[in-house]
Amino acid sequence: MNRIKELRLLHKKSQAEVAEAVGLAQQSYQRYETPNASPSGELLVKLANYYGVSVDYILENEAKENADMTITDRDFIVLHRAYNNMGNKEKDKLKKVLALTFDIAFNGEDTE
Repeated sequence: MNRIKELRLLHKKSQAEVAEAVGLAQQSYQRYETPNASPSGELLVKLANYYGVSVDYILENEAKENADMTITDRDFIVLHRAYNNMGNKEKDKLKKVLALTFDIAFNGEDTE
């Protein structure tokens, strides 16, 4: 699977949603999720901005600033990007879950 498709699926977006966001018809966009077409530099920049990643990441190269990160660090970056795409209600729910989780993990409060 290529990185463009991987990012779309990770962000739970349809091809039509991404295509509209970057100014393409869905039929034009869908070919960039196959190995048969390469997006232009301009489209790469639009996709990178849309997903909050570097062009280098989309091209399946690790960005310099991420080269020494552990898997855990990368996971948090992915979670942060997903958080940025959430609505306010989803963000509020997540904040409550995280607050409770931290209380249990770091303050010894156990609900069992």
